[in-house]
Amino acid sequence: VEAVELGAVKNTLGMLRTWREDVLLPAAVLLRNLALNRSAKSIAYEEGALPLLNDLLSSSSTPLLEAVLRAMRNLATLPDVKAALGRSGTIPVLVGHLRAESAEVVEPAVGTLRNLVFGNGDNKQRALSAKCLPELIS
Repeated sequence: VEAVELGAVKNTLGMLRTWREDVLLPAAVLLRNLALNRSAKSIAYEEGALPLLNDLLSSSSTPLLEAVLRAMRNLATLPDVKAALGRSGTIPVLVGHLRAESAEVVEPAVGTLRNLVFGNGDNKQRALSAKCLPELIS
């Protein structure tokens, strides 16, 4: 909690905004870990983490994509985050990641989808429209 109070989330988002390859992975991993804390989740959401993470979902780096998906999964337990990610078109992108060859990508994509649809009827419909179920059972 002390790290959150000292501005760790804002500093981490600043690192992500540099778009430097050598900084993105450690920053995404740090955000993933910070986002286990409820206060950190709220700060990350309020400070604009979601558009950054959405942009990074197109990364071709498996370790970076895994860290981004895990950070998103941790953030997606907040109702505001669920709603925002659903409205932003994230769900079809996540469903696309279910086809990845790497379990390091598929597992956190499944976890993120689970958190997004749990208790959110709109996101359940979005997941169904994105053909989530066939991907999960194939």
